[in-house]
Amino acid sequence: MAKTNFSGPITAGKIQNTTGVLPSQNVRNTGYVVMSQTFAFDDEFLNFDADSIATAAANGVGTAAGLLTLTDTVDGTTASGSFVLPNSNLDRAGVYGAAKVAITSSGNDSVRTFVIVGTDLFGNTQTEGAITGPNAAATVQSTLLYRTITSVTLVGGVSIGAITIGYDAANGTAAATQANYPLKSLWNYFSNVESVTTSNKNLTNNINIPASSRIVNWRVHLPIAFDMGGASTIGFGTSSFNNTNVPVIDLDYFTPSNAASLKTIATLNYADDFGTISAAQSVNFANVSNADTDPAQGNSTAAIDKEVLMVVNTAAGAAATNGVALITVEYLQSVNSVRSN
Repeated sequence: MAKTNFSGPITAGKIQNTTGVLPSQNVRNTGYVVMSQTFAFDDEFLNFDADSIATAAANGVGTAAGLLTLTDTVDGTTASGSFVLPNSNLDRAGVYGAAKVAITSSGNDSVRTFVIVGTDLFGNTQTEGAITGPNAAATVQSTLLYRTITSVTLVGGVSIGAITIGYDAANGTAAATQANYPLKSLWNYFSNVESVTTSNKNLTNNINIPASSRIVNWRVHLPIAFDMGGASTIGFGTSSFNNTNVPVIDLDYFTPSNAASLKTIATLNYADDFGTISAAQSVNFANVSNADTDPAQGNSTAAIDKEVLMVVNTAAGAAATNGVALITVEYLQSVNSVRSN
């Protein structure tokens, strides 16, 4: 099947004239292309493993200061592996994300500190040091979100307890797990059961909205309701490059806050349905990226495509046991705004 790329208004009808005042007689009609992009996900996106980075068995009581042993328990690989998605099925789907790292100890290691080296959502190297260790009744979390982990270092002496590291708390006292997922698959296991080796991959499981497009509907279909073990929320932001080619994340670009409820954005017919965003965006009917003035977006003087980012927060230890969802965004492509943002 041939591929056709559309952008902006499309002429319709047989009238060829572009002058005059009567559309029915001497002015041809034009219309904007309505595009629809979707992203499928299920409960595996909301499941996180407490020891997917380092197990207590490999880092037991009395572990020496220095580099800890990393043991990826999810997909069977070892050493300095990637950000471990909740389940290897997602890994096969070509989906990736970044999440906060949780550190747990069976003893009181609050006098120790930890240093994490890894990469952020965009693959840039990042380091976080002097993370105060946990005691036996709590789990500590990193401040940064990690896509991959290169190393975790114990500082200040041997461990008092056995050390466990993952993307979920090993007990219910820690803060919620936060993970960010760009709504795209590097290959479509969901759609076509493709794999990393498939040639000419079909990348239909993506949502990347062209600049100056106007969102007319945003739906989250839930054919199977999510069965969560605790309070969990999903919001939508962006993970894009600004006009100076710097990667930036805006957690609440499409929702009032990064703790927005899933049902809050179940249907969008007008921007007010999302809550208070901004007067300019409301006037533009959720017009995407028309000359953003947000400093986080690089104070862009030009419109920029927006890659949709799903922001997940799950209660500590709350594992989803069921649930399937399909996010669908419909928009008019490259619509001129009624005014600049």
